[in-house]
Amino acid sequence: MEATIQETKKRPSIRLQFLFRTFVSVVVCLFLVQMADWHVFIQQLKTVHLNNILLALAFVFLCIFISGYKWYLLLGVEKGIHFYDCFRWYYIGFFFNSFLPGSIGGDAFRIYYAGKKVGASKAVASVTVERLFAGIALVFATVFGLLYVNDIGSLYLHLLLFVGLIVFLYCAIFVPYFQKKITKLFKGKTTSFFETVSTYKEEKGLLLKLFLFSLLFQLSFVLVSDMLFRAFDVHVSILAQIGFVSLISILTMLPISIGGIGIREGAYVYLFALVGVSETVSIAVSLLFFILVLIGTSFGVLYWLFERKEVNQCLVKD
Repeated sequence: MEATIQETKKRPSIRLQFLFRTFVSVVVCLFLVQMADWHVFIQQLKTVHLNNILLALAFVFLCIFISGYKWYLLLGVEKGIHFYDCFRWYYIGFFFNSFLPGSIGGDAFRIYYAGKKVGASKAVASVTVERLFAGIALVFATVFGLLYVNDIGSLYLHLLLFVGLIVFLYCAIFVPYFQKKITKLFKGKTTSFFETVSTYKEEKGLLLKLFLFSLLFQLSFVLVSDMLFRAFDVHVSILAQIGFVSLISILTMLPISIGGIGIREGAYVYLFALVGVSETVSIAVSLLFFILVLIGTSFGVLYWLFERKEVNQCLVKD
């Protein structure tokens, strides 16, 4: 009864959050619609290089493959877990990330499916550590790229806050002192989680390999943007793109819009204007980026339907 009452109280809050995110996305998109020169936009679409669009889509698929392998590096430590398991579960997570707030909402699905095989604590630990190192690589790429561009000093404060969060999470997960404090705070419920993390530390070179593949993912993600700019015959320094695209990835993680729509486009317009890219091209590249990611991750629904069918069959047998 109490659970039902709590769920009833949560519903208005969830609806308000959804309406707020929708409002933010719509308002920003309407502003950008007025800003763009749509006549120029249509003309540019007519002359776009399709081979570059296809290359950009190929890099989207590469990003998905690398993501699955990164997670496999951690989850593969457990017996009975294969790369294909991690790949299809990550694919499902990517699919739901396109619709859930921020860009990490699909992690709940990864934890659910992995948890059925290795247990909830180990699944949470693997996803948390994989996301942490993805964040470290993201910060590294952002700082490296932004140092190349000298006109965006006002952004460093926001970046510093994100760096602080990453450092805090790293200490909380890997530093023994904080592990003990957290375990005591949660009355031993996190013991299994930290035991799993310890196995990662014991695997020689595992965390370094995870970091390097996280950097490779980030570079591949930036190359999606680079191919799209080239499709419009616009050449932007790859270093600037590493900084800007990585920063935009951070911004779209914020749960203030629907799938990052509006925030992504606005950030593209503002940031790439600093290196001389027109608003129209930036909006076009941002929209195409979103469409290609949507196409690339849409195959995740097939894996999701397959997993649901498999679960239902198991329930029928039981």
